[in-house]
Amino acid sequence: QENALPTRTRILKQLASLEQEELGEIMSLQSNYGGFLQALDVSDQRMEEIVDSLISQITENNRARREIIEENVGNPEGRRSIRRELFALNSPSAQREAVSYFLDETELEVFDSFQEEREQQRQLSRAALSGGPGNRAGTVIAPN
Repeated sequence: QENALPTRTRILKQLASLEQEELGEIMSLQSNYGGFLQALDVSDQRMEEIVDSLISQITENNRARREIIEENVGNPEGRRSIRRELFALNSPSAQREAVSYFLDETELEVFDSFQEEREQQRQLSRAALSGGPGNRAGTVIAPN
């Protein structure tokens, strides 16, 4: 009977059954690594190992993020320090280092390609938001 439900409904029911923290981890996994996971060509068993490792990394980053914030509460320089430390925690180089412990060479190549593509998308988004090159938003063309 469960399989008779449409896929989205079945997924939604599964997500609703998760603890709030687990749901957050799954959402972070999809948001941060969904494209990478889709690009991988690995066995189901290997995919499960990679997903488990990524979720462990997300859990560890969440713990470190909470510690950084708690350590800087009440510190006048806290906001700047928090921003700097959180950026370092989530930087592409920190992410690459973390995954290098559990991905093989081929998987790392896929991860590197994923990160390069994601960085290009970020740069395009920043350029569009700031009115950078190629952005015609805000340009007013006077009528003839």
